[in-house]
Amino acid sequence: MKWPSLSFLNGIYSIILLFLGFIFPETPYFLLMTDTPEKTEMTLRKFRSVHYDVEAEMDTLLEFKADNRLRRLCLKEQLQLLFSKSACKPFWTIVTYIIISQLVGVNLVLMWTIEMLDESKSSINPDVSNITLGFARLIVGVGTSFLMLKVGRRFLALVSSLGVFGAFLIFGIFIIYNTQPSVMPFIFFLAYIAFSTIGYYPLPMLLIFELSPLQIRGIVGGLGIATLNGTTFAVNAIYLPVRSVIGFANVILAFSILSLLGSLYVYFYLPETKDLTLQEIEEFYNERRPTLTSQRRIRSMQALSRQLGSAESRSLMRIKSKSFAR
Repeated sequence: MKWPSLSFLNGIYSIILLFLGFIFPETPYFLLMTDTPEKTEMTLRKFRSVHYDVEAEMDTLLEFKADNRLRRLCLKEQLQLLFSKSACKPFWTIVTYIIISQLVGVNLVLMWTIEMLDESKSSINPDVSNITLGFARLIVGVGTSFLMLKVGRRFLALVSSLGVFGAFLIFGIFIIYNTQPSVMPFIFFLAYIAFSTIGYYPLPMLLIFELSPLQIRGIVGGLGIATLNGTTFAVNAIYLPVRSVIGFANVILAFSILSLLGSLYVYFYLPETKDLTLQEIEEFYNERRPTLTSQRRIRSMQALSRQLGSAESRSLMRIKSKSFAR
């Protein structure tokens, strides 16, 4: 397709999003700060199933609002909160992860796939490979969406970073010694796309809104996306000059080493937020909660422990009864 046709298609997509914006309900957390509890509950029901206990969640939200004195802030108050510890710590945690994700080439590889396949002597048609890799990214992305329901964020981030490290380490060495066209470059790119889509690609946007304080979530999210776009531009701007100086193979090896450093950062600094409510995360960074631990999980474990204890007691009683009978 020609560029004007692609532009028209993209414009139609944007118009559809515009109209959907009028249909979607406002977020309950925004209404919690700006409107009545009744309006918040009414909107919350649109996001929950029929059998969900909305009243219990509303009680939790109202308690959270009272404990943290949530309200709509003026610009001066937003700026003060933006530079507070509760906002700066999660912001720089996730911004560092965003920068690492771009330095390992997450968006760069997508934009330069055809040229990189040619440079690495791929025997498969680069255009066909590019489309195939796009479909692979789509499939892995959908699979990752389901994985996030079962697996922690840190685990996905570690698998992603270590997978990218291994795939591009071997790929870089392969480029140095390979002299003939081969299918292997496509295989390495496929592995890179799969591993990066598990963690590096989806997690930064997810985490920046999970970790941000509610009252300035829009500002922090905007700054995070600006950092992502700025870093993407910078990496693309320096790619060709750096490649001409150190060579394509060393660029790939640099991505690998940076991904290894990224895995160390994930292990030591990236928090686990799975199964945590947004309130629990914010209270942790406000120092109202000592650890990032899901209270729901604790209650489930306590209930399970009580059930096991009751079952064990009944077993002991049956054993004692049999002993007396004898």
